[in-house]
Amino acid sequence: MSVRFSLFFLSLEHESIFSNMDNVQKQRENVVLHKEKRDGQNCIRIEHSNSQTIALLFAQDTEIKVDANSCAYMSASTFRLSAFYDRYSPHSYIDYSRVYIRHPKREYILPKV
Repeated sequence: MSVRFSLFFLSLEHESIFSNMDNVQKQRENVVLHKEKRDGQNCIRIEHSNSQTIALLFAQDTEIKVDANSCAYMSASTFRLSAFYDRYSPHSYIDYSRVYIRHPKREYILPKV
């Protein structure tokens, strides 16, 4: 009987741990990057939710201009995805699919005659 109870308790504890992990995962905010022209300049529009953490990080970043509509902007010429990702990914999920599209490299070779 005690073995069954122990297994049941371990199962509940296991579910509790994963449930907490799901909550942590759900707490991360979404940040979506878009290519855009603003005032005649190429820029990256950064859509985000009204997270205080993200807003504080954006306010500290001198390259980012914050807009009142849960958006921020950054010059495309100074934008570096790796640096942006390193700074903001611990606090948010970053969707950069609208900015970068990877295409496999295709090579065409003429057949030998």
